[in-house]
Amino acid sequence: MDRKSISLGTLLLIPLAFLVKDFIATQILLSREPGISERDAYYFAIASLPATLFVTTAYAMAVNLLIGGMASAIIYVVMKLNSRRLP
Repeated sequence: MDRKSISLGTLLLIPLAFLVKDFIATQILLSREPGISERDAYYFAIASLPATLFVTTAYAMAVNLLIGGMASAIIYVVMKLNSRRLP
């Protein structure tokens, strides 16, 4: 019987998804220059969630990468523990 395993590439998808999401949000915000309004800044902060719950939008991309890495690590540990319990 095959044990379920998760590959490194699959684990990297979560932080990369956060990176791509933040990159797209930044490009959309910067395309609104030179007249970035407060409404645009608000939508950028919403697009940068979950990091903007903890830090300002200046550090949101780095924190989102950290959150994605932690989520991948948690998934990896849970999968490893579950694979050890299988007969």
